[in-house]
Amino acid sequence: MHSISRMQSVLPPGAVEVADDQRDPSEDGADTSQAGRAWREVVVVWGASRAFFFATGALGHAFLSRVSGREPPGLLSYWANWDGGWFTRIAEHGYDTAAATVFFPLYPFSVRAVAMWFGPAPALAGWLVATVVLLFGLFFVYELGAYWWDAQVARAAVLVLAFFPTAFYLNAAYSESLFLALSAGSLWALYVRNDLLVAGVFGYLAATTRSIGLLLVIPLATALLRRRRGAWWNAIGVLGPPLGVLTYALYLWHVDYRPFQFVSAERAWERQRSDPVVTIKEGWERAADGLGYLAHPERVFGTAANMPPYSLAQTINFTCLVLIVALFVLAFMWLRVEVALYATLVGLAPLLLPARGMPLLSLPRFALTPFPLFLVLGALLARSRVGLRVWLGCSVTLAVYLTLEFVTGRWVA
Repeated sequence: MHSISRMQSVLPPGAVEVADDQRDPSEDGADTSQAGRAWREVVVVWGASRAFFFATGALGHAFLSRVSGREPPGLLSYWANWDGGWFTRIAEHGYDTAAATVFFPLYPFSVRAVAMWFGPAPALAGWLVATVVLLFGLFFVYELGAYWWDAQVARAAVLVLAFFPTAFYLNAAYSESLFLALSAGSLWALYVRNDLLVAGVFGYLAATTRSIGLLLVIPLATALLRRRRGAWWNAIGVLGPPLGVLTYALYLWHVDYRPFQFVSAERAWERQRSDPVVTIKEGWERAADGLGYLAHPERVFGTAANMPPYSLAQTINFTCLVLIVALFVLAFMWLRVEVALYATLVGLAPLLLPARGMPLLSLPRFALTPFPLFLVLGALLARSRVGLRVWLGCSVTLAVYLTLEFVTGRWVA
């Protein structure tokens, strides 16, 4: 069955798949063999990429001047800059301020558990959680790529994801790795394993990690409507993402905050609702701010001033927007409609809440979240080895620059 989808031209997955309930059970042995190959290839990419970012960060922290930033004390503290400081604070002290409620609980509570059980400092625990769960996230992405296309596309997808310019955040004490693993796991369970209930469990956990996990209800509900038969408990799986958000709301109520405090808390971060078209227009107007710093990193690292990194971010933000919009178009051509819609809404969600003075704030980091776009990018680049190598070369070069900024306390995304 899978061989049908391994066509030389990249086609929409829905055009070559049979119905989920018509899969041949005799394929189980082949699936086991393919899973073994997937793990081997994913472990290599995971190990190489994490070692690359870890070494780059360690060298930058050791030899470059750093600026003041928000980070906790302890080993590997430089991997918990900026929002990482908030995650580790929640891990240590819980939700002791209303502003902290914008950060959903599963990741910081996981960091707390690791710190309590194994004893590392919060920053180290945050790094451990992010790095380990990424391995599973890359496996799920690989499996989806192999299922919808072939192993070549799957390999290219995990490569471009693992070495994306902002993929150092998948090492950092941030929730990106955990959300990637859980959201990709949800779609893996839904499409590759044909298990809507397990997909819903993944969706529940994803929604307790990031609010946009709620959007997983789109592919889950679509799958339920498409099924011609199945156990009644499959419907429970669709409720997973909404129940995840509801669980967090009930928790906030329990700790003396309003249930949906995380919505109003966005104002404390100077984010306000806006027309996404206006956000894009303002992002375009600021796009040229950092052009002079791209080719002159010494102007960024030679000063402790905030403006060079923020200006550089304006340029990278808009460049990233152009890339993901192009991938959105391809996603609707090459992916299932509900998966493309999920990725698009997740990717464009930040445009609804721009920050004052930086309309596309953190977009290059948030671009790691709509992971189906990396499947599309992998399908595109898998057509040409030269193209893939050029992409990876450019990506790694920019990744070094941005990683060095991050570990020295400078703003990136």
